[in-house]
Amino acid sequence: MPQTSISCSDAPISGSTMRENGFHAPWAQVCRPRARAASMQNVTTSAVSAIRNIGSTIGEINEVTSAIASAVEQQGAATREIAQNIQHAASGTSEVSTNIVGVSQASAQAGTAASEVLNASSELRREADSLRAEVDAFLLNIRAA
Repeated sequence: MPQTSISCSDAPISGSTMRENGFHAPWAQVCRPRARAASMQNVTTSAVSAIRNIGSTIGEINEVTSAIASAVEQQGAATREIAQNIQHAASGTSEVSTNIVGVSQASAQAGTAASEVLNASSELRREADSLRAEVDAFLLNIRAA
């Protein structure tokens, strides 16, 4: 039987390969479990890599979620500020309306006062005309005498 130095990882494990190289069944019994262990180690490594990728993806989702939460908070603050500005504008509008009512009332009072001044001035003119007529008549009487 030829002596060769071959390990379990050097050759594929198959019955024909073992027979061609002069190996007996005990070699296969040792190498197959090692090959299975290597295969399981590869699968485990792949699973660990996949789990790491999932963890990384979860981290990215967490970052996006945090960014969204921050944006929602900023929108809430902006909405509250807009509501306050609207309330201030409404208060200002109410104050302007009150002032307009005051101006309208003052205008009406000024109109009434102007009308009273006009009436008084008309009355004063009539009395002035009457007084002039009486003065003219008096002066005519004095001249005639």
